[in-house]
Amino acid sequence: MATPHIYAGSSPTSTGGKHYCLGLETGIYRSHRFVEHGGAIAGYMAKMLWFPELEWGCVVMHNSYQLAEPIVTWRLVDDFLQTPGEETFDAAGIVGKFFDNAKKETDGAREKLYPIAPRAGEQAVKPALPLEEYQGVYRHLAPMEGGTEDQETLTWDMLSGS
Repeated sequence: MATPHIYAGSSPTSTGGKHYCLGLETGIYRSHRFVEHGGAIAGYMAKMLWFPELEWGCVVMHNSYQLAEPIVTWRLVDDFLQTPGEETFDAAGIVGKFFDNAKKETDGAREKLYPIAPRAGEQAVKPALPLEEYQGVYRHLAPMEGGTEDQETLTWDMLSGS
């Protein structure tokens, strides 16, 4: 299950990139082989990371859909490996760049996707009639709980056409 089958692309945490292994990914971090699996669903994220030769691993779970997980995970790894401070993996920097790029990509998205949509402060659809024409008494046609018998009779009369 942890035997590499497919090259999964480059990775800032793995020398030589990562490899897919039937649901798991493997890589090399600071000359140590690791196996990982992560996932997310709205409001929840998790990551399992295991260094088999070191007999050490961690699971990070959190109840938010943010990118705090890689920051926590790789800090735990660097602490375990006793990586000198200047050599630790800068997960926070990578997460920051991810958000900066995502913001750049989405800037102006509304205008690009919906070029004829009204802008903020513009009226989307003008009323067909002057607003005074809409004034009046409006009633819901369904019987109201706690309503009077007359309301119910009026409602059913209106529905039945009598």
